[in-house]
Amino acid sequence: MWCVAYGRTSGEAWTTPVEYRGDAWFLLAYLKAAQDGHVFPGASLTVPELNAPFDANWNDHPRPLRAVFFLAGLLSRRLGLFFTANLLLLLSHVLAALSFYAVARYFRARWEWAGAGALAFGLSHFLFWRSLEHLDLALCWHVPLCVLVVTWALGRRGIRLRSRRFAAAATIPTVTALHNPYYACLFAQFLLFAAIAQAIRPGDRRRALAPLGLLMLLTFVFALDQAGALAYQWRHGANSGALRPYSDLARYALKPIELVIPHPGFGLADWGTLARAYWERRDLGEGGSPYLGLVGAGTLLWLGLIVLLGVLRRPAKAPPATFAAVAWIVLYSMVGGVNQFVGLTGFVWLRATNRYSVWILALVLLFLVTRRSRSVAGAGSLAGALFVAAVAVADQVPRGPRREDPQQTRLTVEADRQFVRSLESLLPPGSMLFMLPVTDFPEGRPVRRATEYEHLRPYLFSERLRFSFGSDKGRPREAWQRVVERLPAADMAQALERYGFAGIVVNRPAYQGAAVDLLAELRAEGRPVVEAAGDFVCVRLQPAAVATRPQVPVLFGRGYQRGRTLEHRRGGVDLDQPVVTPHGVRRLVRPRGGRRPTGHGPAPQARALVGGRAGDARGVRPEPRSSPRGDPGLLHQRPSPRARPGSSSPGRVPVVAAPFPDRAPTDGRRAMSPQGGMNSSRGKRSWFISSSGAGSASSNWRILTSRLSTLRARSGAR
Repeated sequence: MWCVAYGRTSGEAWTTPVEYRGDAWFLLAYLKAAQDGHVFPGASLTVPELNAPFDANWNDHPRPLRAVFFLAGLLSRRLGLFFTANLLLLLSHVLAALSFYAVARYFRARWEWAGAGALAFGLSHFLFWRSLEHLDLALCWHVPLCVLVVTWALGRRGIRLRSRRFAAAATIPTVTALHNPYYACLFAQFLLFAAIAQAIRPGDRRRALAPLGLLMLLTFVFALDQAGALAYQWRHGANSGALRPYSDLARYALKPIELVIPHPGFGLADWGTLARAYWERRDLGEGGSPYLGLVGAGTLLWLGLIVLLGVLRRPAKAPPATFAAVAWIVLYSMVGGVNQFVGLTGFVWLRATNRYSVWILALVLLFLVTRRSRSVAGAGSLAGALFVAAVAVADQVPRGPRREDPQQTRLTVEADRQFVRSLESLLPPGSMLFMLPVTDFPEGRPVRRATEYEHLRPYLFSERLRFSFGSDKGRPREAWQRVVERLPAADMAQALERYGFAGIVVNRPAYQGAAVDLLAELRAEGRPVVEAAGDFVCVRLQPAAVATRPQVPVLFGRGYQRGRTLEHRRGGVDLDQPVVTPHGVRRLVRPRGGRRPTGHGPAPQARALVGGRAGDARGVRPEPRSSPRGDPGLLHQRPSPRARPGSSSPGRVPVVAAPFPDRAPTDGRRAMSPQGGMNSSRGKRSWFISSSGAGSASSNWRILTSRLSTLRARSGAR
């Protein structure tokens, strides 16, 4: 049934991904990185084939399922990248159905009703909607098992430590922590509620220890799986550019109406004008997947009716536990819900709470199959289960291929494969390619007809090439790409050749007129163009025999503290370079009165990302103002009267490196580089860090050179 829905009924179709668009490119690149041996549970995640000439940092954004992708990467070495991706997607449906059936049978549901519920859950609209684009969300097979553990923890019997039930329950938090953190977060909340309930319930309060133990195990395994990313951020400092805005919590929140109204083109029932009116007027954001299907939505309404009748009855009847769980999920996930209050504390990572709808689906389907198993028996039970299964399949399984034509996808994949093969036949192994246009990763903005992850397409087929795209946005190391992109075509090509790039890959749909003007300028400079049938074209360059790396700002990482002074005991200082701290881009200025403030605690270390040894630093003190947008800030230096100009210590890498890689003074003065600065100090001077002033880069350079002339004149006069 899954194969028919996705059109994967032949061997050739299985070697074509079910989706080749949007987020699916990133999931395939994640699997490619695992195939190349870069993904390990608990380790820092860097991809050397991306973000040339450096390597790609994939530690600032959540990268779940590391253990799953590690195993899938090993499997893909034999089966192929796309076949393995399709197989993982199929397993997400199969495992979801099997786990639901096992839990339903444990709750004493009849086999026919357990099978009907398993079919409805394994072929749910949620899974088909998420598909390969959100494979990490489609792997939700453990959610019914989480419901089972929470039921144990909330029951009067509870879970006793050192019991077989506790040993069995401990496997579920371990598995959940290795999957998507959205599901782990909600599971942790229910475990906490279970511990509170057992603590306030009369009787043995030691029953609250087991839920707390499971919660601690869940947290520990998750932290262990993400240890590499956490260690990277600890060493290099938090990446403020990777944070998501608070407004996303409302934009991607659960809209309860979407639980019962499907997106147009999906679902058996045609909601007609009502559905079209809602989806046409709906704000942008993530939607479509919360639809529970006719079976799930009908059960949810039935559950609400049971609760309403129970409240109206005298004496009132307590609502089922399923209703309390669903009510909490809706209250937490909806627009203006608890998650938005949590976001006020600064925690905005789990923004898309509409994804918790799969928990609601699992709860209401388990409620349906257990209730009907107790109330109906014999032939009527079998007929009812078959009817529910038929409605679920007809309503939830997409009619025809989902979103993409398999034949068109196959043609696009083959065009990308041939493009990369032609490049690898022309270029030596390890050649670097600069991707245009420069795009943020991840969650960048589309450029005309090119989406944010299209630059990953050549990487999926490459075995010997490196690409400039693909490092987590927000850190200053990749700022040089934007500078180079703004240069004229001839200057851009020359700069890239100095950096060792062998070509420029242009994504034509991102440019007006398919980049004809840009390609014509580069052809006029005598640089050959490698044409292709697909979206990409490559302009060949002549890399320098001895390449130089782009110079980037120093990132003040762990150890930076407010209220410190920055003291360069050794090493040169470049006057035209920013200092980047966890509190923003800063520049050096003289402290008021020329007096040296007192530092406290151990001296932090400034890490120069251009390689070599890091310069010494004592810390920094930022002013409350921030740098204007588009101006990274400049390094200003005013020596104290006792300073000795021109002094430096050989063999030391300076504290900073230039943000403008190829900018040279226009008045004949010598440009300063990170290998040797001017007007450095040996400890006689101290500096503050302050926000940069306004102005363009060119005007700032003129100001700096004039100040440098003044400093030289004063030094010569003395």
